[in-house]
Amino acid sequence: MKSIFMKIVLHIILSFLMVATSIFSEDVVQTAYNQENITIQEGFEFFIDSNFHKDFKEIHQDSKLPFQKYKDFTFQFGKPNSNIWLRFRLPSVVNSSLYSLVFNYPFLNVMEVYIPISKSENSNQYLIYSRSARNNNYDWLYRYPIFDLPENYLTNEYTYVCIHSIYTSANFSVSINSNKFINRRTWIEMLILGIAAGTLFSMLLYNFSIFIFLKDYSYLFYFLYIISMLTFQVMRSKILDSLGILLPEATVYWFGLFSLWFGILFGVSFLKTREFLPGIHNLFRFCLFIVGITFLLFFFQKYAIATRMIYFNSIFATFLLVYSCVWRIRQKYSPAKYFLSAWIVLTLSTLMVAFTDFGIFLPSFFTHNILFWGASLESILLSMALANNLKTIREERDFHYLKEMEFSKLSITDELTGLLNKRGYFMYYENLINYSKNGNSSLSFLILDLDNFKRINDTYGHDIGDKILINLGKTLNSFIRHNDIACRFGGEEFVVLLPDCGLESALVIAERIRSNFESIRMNMGNGYCISSTVSIGITEFQEEDNEVSLFQRADSALYKAKSEGRNRIMIG
Repeated sequence: MKSIFMKIVLHIILSFLMVATSIFSEDVVQTAYNQENITIQEGFEFFIDSNFHKDFKEIHQDSKLPFQKYKDFTFQFGKPNSNIWLRFRLPSVVNSSLYSLVFNYPFLNVMEVYIPISKSENSNQYLIYSRSARNNNYDWLYRYPIFDLPENYLTNEYTYVCIHSIYTSANFSVSINSNKFINRRTWIEMLILGIAAGTLFSMLLYNFSIFIFLKDYSYLFYFLYIISMLTFQVMRSKILDSLGILLPEATVYWFGLFSLWFGILFGVSFLKTREFLPGIHNLFRFCLFIVGITFLLFFFQKYAIATRMIYFNSIFATFLLVYSCVWRIRQKYSPAKYFLSAWIVLTLSTLMVAFTDFGIFLPSFFTHNILFWGASLESILLSMALANNLKTIREERDFHYLKEMEFSKLSITDELTGLLNKRGYFMYYENLINYSKNGNSSLSFLILDLDNFKRINDTYGHDIGDKILINLGKTLNSFIRHNDIACRFGGEEFVVLLPDCGLESALVIAERIRSNFESIRMNMGNGYCISSTVSIGITEFQEEDNEVSLFQRADSALYKAKSEGRNRIMIG
């Protein structure tokens, strides 16, 4: 318990370090290149075109449009499902060709920028950029909307921006960055995102190999969950866009739904909710039903309501998983502890993204990437949960194996003496005979029978008789070698198999057994003691022997020992 707690603490510390690193990296970039990162902080006006009717010409020429002043420099429009028009005046910079206009939010996919430029002394026009406009002079990747600043742009005229927010959040800030600043910050982002993506990919391969080995569907659902989550995160982070691969915005949400679908299936399978939490299992079915409805909404292009359903269903499903983990922990299911820490990480990440998208939190480098990092840390914790589950499976398998071995041993063990019983004897006897037939080794065979055992039982009772049998069993175990096999054949009759032992050596062992057993005294009280003796028939395996003839020859020797006075050894 203590070691598990320490591991969970270490995971929390790791997540804190990841957060601190991300914030630190952003602060370092901003302070080191303060002169190269100019955030436009005032003069913003906005107009929301709810009907998507206005074009740039109308916006530019109609002075009666109700543009409102925006008091802050960080825009938080949430999900307005409208065209958002902004206008502001660009500040003056030296060598503007070395600068770019940047919108610090990677998810503004559909937008146009209209920058005023001087055409001649008495006339101007607007340079129009669209979403697909990238600065092709750079050989690095950049995920944010970035537009070159022309050399002859005007600072006394409005720059207009139209953001088509159909099902994308519109929470961002606007800045002018030097290309040097953009380049360095981009490599920091790509390095951090690459580590996160590499973590997801390595966990993917690791657990897929375990699925191939175990054929456990929990690992298959985890594999599919991580694939869809990795694809969702890569697309959401706009890495594909920076490579020039522009996909429809809805594609991101399709993979988000796939990750939610397989995440629920993985949780249900891993926590075994059907068997142990049937009530909660039905709620998970409801979540899967909502995912199916959301698929249909996206198919019919009802994006606004579909994206909201994704957020709320993700949060609800994650809450159910956390709640299920708590119950499974209470039911002494130890892998659920790692699972719980993983889903707490993802829950916090999802909540932060949702609050940012709806305009509650300020957008930043941290909030843009928190889901990617959270998913990476979650994948590590889930892999640890699966590894712990694998350990539990192995422990259960070993437990059942040991139990099976124990039951198997009990089935061939004499309960009273602890020696092999008749069934155990036949398990070894035939193999040793065949081994000796091939000339591999010698084999000696002893049959022992307690003298006057019936009279002892009749005189002193069966309890005393049992003690005598136990004493003979202990004597046999004390004087045979580790590879010899002693069995209680039935009643008061015992047999001993002596592999790799000739007749002379067997006689020495038999005599030690006989003499030591004879010396055992049993105190009957009042200073009265009794002892018992044993007769032994002994023989050695001959080339022409089989299982029957060897036994018969030793049995004949035992009969001879009995008829000649008992308490002696005879060779057959």
